[in-house]
Amino acid sequence: MQAGPSRFCDGLVAQRRTLAHCCVNTICCFNPTGDDDRVEADLLVRLGNRIRKLRGQHGWTQAEMAERVGIDRSFLADVERGKRNISILNLAMIAQGLGVTLAQMFSRL
Repeated sequence: MQAGPSRFCDGLVAQRRTLAHCCVNTICCFNPTGDDDRVEADLLVRLGNRIRKLRGQHGWTQAEMAERVGIDRSFLADVERGKRNISILNLAMIAQGLGVTLAQMFSRL
């Protein structure tokens, strides 16, 4: 039985094959096709772009940032291009190195 609309959601029910729109979660998106791979890839690209932008604000090259954070430069390059599904631990190290919180890293992604 489907619950009625709440003040936080327009009433769409999240299912395994379909991501439902939720106005609380800014990284959630409605995906009626069920193409989860496309949604995941888009999120990784947007996250990589955010990391690249923050790195650029510090004026660091990939090599400089990788050394400061303690990760491999080629791994960072893959993350910035959205080619790696980064772990939360590595993401936390990157956020700390950039001087932002994880919440700030994902805000309006």
